[in-house]
Amino acid sequence: MAITVRSETTGATSGSVGDVVTVSKPATIVNGDTLVVIMGAGDDQPSIAAPAGWTEGDRSGSAVGNDRQIGIFYKYIPDTTAEPANYTFTVGSGDNVAWWIGALTDVDTTSPQDEPMSGNSVLVSNTATPTAPQITTATTNAFVLAGWATNFDNSQTMPGGNWATRANNIVSGVLIAINVASQTFATPGLTGDVALANGTSTAETQCGQWAFRETKNRMLNICANG
Repeated sequence: MAITVRSETTGATSGSVGDVVTVSKPATIVNGDTLVVIMGAGDDQPSIAAPAGWTEGDRSGSAVGNDRQIGIFYKYIPDTTAEPANYTFTVGSGDNVAWWIGALTDVDTTSPQDEPMSGNSVLVSNTATPTAPQITTATTNAFVLAGWATNFDNSQTMPGGNWATRANNIVSGVLIAINVASQTFATPGLTGDVALANGTSTAETQCGQWAFRETKNRMLNICANG
């Protein structure tokens, strides 16, 4: 079955307390869901760290201009009764943080990453249209998330078209904003670059695209290989 977002929420913290930030669990999750967090923080080093049990998909940061970083993390949920009400992520001292969390259905538990996520996020400097570079999906119906963490800019317009808006200018003060979009790609191949619009021309953004694999592809591969 195709991956969908069962439930999602967003949040922001203007200056972390004790170098941690609390991410609320989505309102609805069921056994077998995969939680995904995309987080932006106002620091130059990729210091975001997830709690135990989470997998880091990708993380990057830069001190060019004003500091910022982005990270994507995920966790398979076999038993919802064992899950806390929220999750504590570690960030740099006093960092401003904004985040999106979603509960995804039907993610392949053996190979959740449809293509290697690490290294997909990049720095884009001094542009009003920060572009998350394309990736190459490997299987049918890959579920692609695009994320942007931008400093000193909360005026950006989402890409639209076939991209669904998941988080639009979730802002921690004026220091960091997170934007997230998603799209399912029926055919493997290039996703194409995707950009925000109408931003501030002097802002810097960490952004990227990452793909999750749906469950059925693993089952088809097992059948094909005997």
